[in-house]
Amino acid sequence: MPLVIQQQPKLAVRVRGNAPAAINPRPPSVKNRTVDNSTGTLAKVLESKFVIPVVLRSIKAECLRFGGGVGATISRSTKTQGVENPENTTTPSPILQNSSITAARWNDSAGNKEYRVYVQETEGAIMEAAWASNRPMWNSSRITNEGDDIMLGTRLTSSVGYPHANSTLPLLTNVYFLGREGTVYERQSKQNGVWGDDHVNGLYTASSDSSTFSFWYESFDPREQILAVMFQEKTDNSLSIARYTSDETSENHWALTNTDLQIQVGSALAAAPIGSATDLRLYVSDTSGMMKVYRYNLTNDSISDPISTNFDFPPHTALSISTQDNRNYFTTTTLPECATRDNQQFTHLILFPTIDRSSLNFISWNCSSGFLNQTTRIEPILQSNRTYLGLANTLTSFDPEDQRVYVLFDAGDGPEIEEWEVPSGAQNANWKVRGTIPVAFT
Repeated sequence: MPLVIQQQPKLAVRVRGNAPAAINPRPPSVKNRTVDNSTGTLAKVLESKFVIPVVLRSIKAECLRFGGGVGATISRSTKTQGVENPENTTTPSPILQNSSITAARWNDSAGNKEYRVYVQETEGAIMEAAWASNRPMWNSSRITNEGDDIMLGTRLTSSVGYPHANSTLPLLTNVYFLGREGTVYERQSKQNGVWGDDHVNGLYTASSDSSTFSFWYESFDPREQILAVMFQEKTDNSLSIARYTSDETSENHWALTNTDLQIQVGSALAAAPIGSATDLRLYVSDTSGMMKVYRYNLTNDSISDPISTNFDFPPHTALSISTQDNRNYFTTTTLPECATRDNQQFTHLILFPTIDRSSLNFISWNCSSGFLNQTTRIEPILQSNRTYLGLANTLTSFDPEDQRVYVLFDAGDGPEIEEWEVPSGAQNANWKVRGTIPVAFT
């Protein structure tokens, strides 16, 4: 039995192109901006020839001032059907037009599911949108201070985990961004809404065009932690990896490894496990601007076994890698030999925009079927009037439970965020839209 149920042909059309022009911060829109904050699950989003007028209502939230650099709170708006009120206008999107996006998820000590999404505000601050199963409403606030050194259009990446793989300690959330001159900064939170600077600040300088990617691997038996941030240094197009490691008896503070892997300036960066949590596949853009995949062992930073593709990856291509664990749907006798022999039981679900960013590509990969075009699986939830700006998934700590993909798009009224639910297993399950995430200031 093949690992991927629906065998579809590989992409037949190969389009080459240059990176999109740099986008300036969007001026305030004169249009009414409507936001869908539905928290229900939509099985499909169907195309329509009619426009349903909407009325937006704002649910005001108290402004909270948290320690560690949290400013104004962002409100939650809801969308209801009705007759359009021409006097009912909303504030333009606070999200920077060329903002990056990153996300994380975890379960708290009481078992509640926590989701976080991070974007950049038009004035440069980094914003967090927070949702929890025991607080099922998106609430957002700034995680940086006024006057902080933040590059407009900085790439964002995040990770979560327990320090020293000790679950009795508070879980940490880390967000990484670049300063105006490429300085790598880290904001850290060990309590909801409370943020401060951490040790990586000022240790490294990245190229102003560099993407970033971070992950947090932890094992509780034996106890081991690996926290890493990938980027391109200012004077080198190769991949650099900064790592912090610890185990039951010792810790190794941040150290930088300069790999010999030459990649495109502004290369997309992403990685995901293929079975064992320490055996990853690393996705980059090679020097010719094509997606390339490597085997990456995170315990020793070895990069090997390159796989070339015919997928164009211009600089700063948005990229999301989610996983499906096929062991829930196959037995040891029905899994392909490569999955059992080489411990490669996962399928990768790869999302990235088309060259003109008017749509998204969906490609799957596993050890038996290779790369398959699965774009028809997401066509029911794609929208024709959108520009797809960014993608983020919740696999930052390699926890495959309840994965989400957050889609940053512009449908004409400024950047918005949509939440997608990742199919849980290797069957023909549908991707689902859970709703949009509100980010409008009160």
